[in-house]
Amino acid sequence: MVCRLSEGSEGSDPLVKEWEQTRDVLKTFDDKIHDLRKYGFTFVTGLLAVQGILLPWTPASPTQQPSGIPDEAKLGVLIATILLIIVLRWFDGNYQGYVYGASLRARVIERFVNYELTDQIAVRYQADRLWVAKVVLYAGFTAATIGLGIAILPTHRDWIEYLAIGALFESLLYYFLASPHRLRGSIGQDDWSLDRIRCKANEEVRIMVTNFNTPNSFGRDGVIRWGRNQKTWEIRDHTDTPMYWEEAQHDINIEPGFSYMWSFIPLEIGLVPGVYRIFVNFQRADLNKSTSRELARKLHITR
Repeated sequence: MVCRLSEGSEGSDPLVKEWEQTRDVLKTFDDKIHDLRKYGFTFVTGLLAVQGILLPWTPASPTQQPSGIPDEAKLGVLIATILLIIVLRWFDGNYQGYVYGASLRARVIERFVNYELTDQIAVRYQADRLWVAKVVLYAGFTAATIGLGIAILPTHRDWIEYLAIGALFESLLYYFLASPHRLRGSIGQDDWSLDRIRCKANEEVRIMVTNFNTPNSFGRDGVIRWGRNQKTWEIRDHTDTPMYWEEAQHDINIEPGFSYMWSFIPLEIGLVPGVYRIFVNFQRADLNKSTSRELARKLHITR
């Protein structure tokens, strides 16, 4: 179930401004990633081209002086090239982390203000597996470096084997343990948001949970569940006294990529002006129990 505010709903303007800021953040880091790949790959390509014409090493003999570039120096250049590719990949992943964080926030806001731009981009990105192209690029540059090493160091296959093993180990470490794509799918991701954190007692407040899990990342299927009459969220005052809580009127199952929304009017549920804490409860299917946590943002009710 995805609930949305109408585009002209009261209180949507601050969300629209925040959405614009998240889009600016996305553009900034998209530009950083573009420049990193453009200049980084250009430099790596130039470095590989230079290595391809390195002079062969001819040791000294009774009739001539040594000439060319020693094999040890060539190996050093190959190692430097591999390290450069590794650094580019890790910086790329770091920037993607910022993009992903801003993208999640933009997608949540869009569900409040009836936009779909970031949501649609994210869907197409995953459906078309556009991230595969980045993996192929980095793997291709690494393979090209190893292949060049075989060509310019034909008598030192053991050196190339060590270089290839090291590059393969780093690639596996990155893509299976540290890459943004792997990390964001390895833990449960449920986003809870209020459409406003400051309101009057007679104004409506909406609270929404969005399921950003992927199958097998949160429980077995990524679904967030509540059973009938199970507490979903509650409001407490500054003394930690429960003031109001919401119970599921029926079984609720939120599939990955979907949202669910509740609404309340503070005055109607007995809340007086003040600052309140929001606690959310959700069903961990993998642990077969409910967990609870407090949201970082508090609700401020004014007169």
